[in-house]
Amino acid sequence: MIVPGFMRRDIIKGYVVLFLLATVAIIVYGSVRLSARGAQATPTPLPENTGTQQASGTSAPYGLDDWDKLASIAEHVLTVAAILAGGFWAYYKVFKGRVYTSRLELVVEGKVVTINGNSYLSANMQMENVGLTRVEIQQRGSGLDVYAHGAAAASTIIHAVPWTFVTTFTVFAAHEWIEPGERISEPLLVALPSPQTAYKLELIINSRGISWRAMTII
Repeated sequence: MIVPGFMRRDIIKGYVVLFLLATVAIIVYGSVRLSARGAQATPTPLPENTGTQQASGTSAPYGLDDWDKLASIAEHVLTVAAILAGGFWAYYKVFKGRVYTSRLELVVEGKVVTINGNSYLSANMQMENVGLTRVEIQQRGSGLDVYAHGAAAASTIIHAVPWTFVTTFTVFAAHEWIEPGERISEPLLVALPSPQTAYKLELIINSRGISWRAMTII
């Protein structure tokens, strides 16, 4: 079963949170056990009778062992706080900061050329991985869509011209994925049986539920 990209990210988030909670629980449990074991192993000696009895209701001053225990507890607390801070920082950088989110930049260019009296559409497609993770290219849903606009009667009203879908061409078929920092390009030459007034090219790349698009009009 193929897990969608957004579900996979949620699963990873859950594992990270569980790992942080388990780590904190282990450290706290270990700190308590160490403190209890230290208290049993080093009992506080009773003060010797020096002939002067202390006043009722007053306690003896802290000894060296008591300060060591307080320092040990403070050290464990600071350790737990540091682990929590590091975990939240990693969570923010990876998920909230979207450090490892898939990022692609697409460019499509084209022009109509004439070769030996025949008209051709010359297109050039470029894809660059500007993220920090590898992006798998899914051919299903990816491609170069070609639209055409024929000559129309003169109009006195400003309006968006209608586009007629012509066909879709396969793109980057030789590449199953693109590595971080990698840039690939691919040219395409299309024979035009009946040249139109204008063409619109739309480059679409799909990867695990994410779609990138680039468009140009010639």
